[in-house]
Amino acid sequence: MVAAVYAAVCSVLGRDRCYQIGSYPRYTAIRPPHDLDVLYSADKWPGVEPNAARVVADLKGRLEKELVPPQGLSFTVVLQTHSVTVSFTRDGEEVFAVDVVPAWTTGSKNEFGDDIYRVPEIMLKGHRGRVKTYKRMAEQGGHLNYILTDPKGYISVAARLNDANADFRKSVKLPKKWKQLAKESNDEFKLKSFHIEQIITSYFRGKVTIDILEAVTQFFVELPQWISRSQIPDRADATRNIDAYVDELTASERAAILGARDIFLARLRSFDGSQDAEILFDTKFVTAAVAANRATPSAVIAAPAIITERSRVTPRANFGTDE
Repeated sequence: MVAAVYAAVCSVLGRDRCYQIGSYPRYTAIRPPHDLDVLYSADKWPGVEPNAARVVADLKGRLEKELVPPQGLSFTVVLQTHSVTVSFTRDGEEVFAVDVVPAWTTGSKNEFGDDIYRVPEIMLKGHRGRVKTYKRMAEQGGHLNYILTDPKGYISVAARLNDANADFRKSVKLPKKWKQLAKESNDEFKLKSFHIEQIITSYFRGKVTIDILEAVTQFFVELPQWISRSQIPDRADATRNIDAYVDELTASERAAILGARDIFLARLRSFDGSQDAEILFDTKFVTAAVAANRATPSAVIAAPAIITERSRVTPRANFGTDE
């Protein structure tokens, strides 16, 4: 379905201008699928803030007029100030959404030879976050800045790691599934999927032969340090951290993350590999290790420093190591 929807959008807007970005092309999406991000290459960056409203209005008109949805689906196109959302429905219920975000090439390239873009900062948010942001702006006003971004660079890194070790994508998907379920049960759980992915990426860039159990266990053991402060520079702009949101977490939001982490880490340490990994997400699979973790938390969360000042200055460092 994702492939069919993406092909339908590209057939209208041009395959040479549309780029699938986000977790799908990085091989790290989890089921069920809900939405897809498409970057639309509008033009070269003019040096001043462009007229995004004109661009997205044109995209909306073309999609409404020319889009042919996959069989069995209907669609509506919603115009936002800096993006267009195509909602695909079946029997009146949304089954998938595509957010098309315009981007402007800067003339700069990443180490893989791909363009670095400027985009409206709404791209930093997921589909639901964008809906909330646009609603708030409509009610209260506001302005969106433009930021540098290198989505193709993140895709290239993930593709190379996945080619070198198929455990990479699986190691990302497992804690992302944990995050999804934790968020559903507690609105104060604010850990972001992309943050999880970049932490796991740092482990595989540091040791490409690492396996799932090693990577996932390291992630949960070191999580307290990863959310203690922002520390992962963006690939396109080293002055901005992709995990900047952790600096704004409240005490109760941090507690929500760490509480969910304690329970899952106890399950992980009780897992002997003889059962399907799905049992890790079964609420009945809680052992005495949970109580032990809570009784002696220092034994669980103690971990070496993660980021050195040297690795903080470059967006392409092997985050998660002291090299």
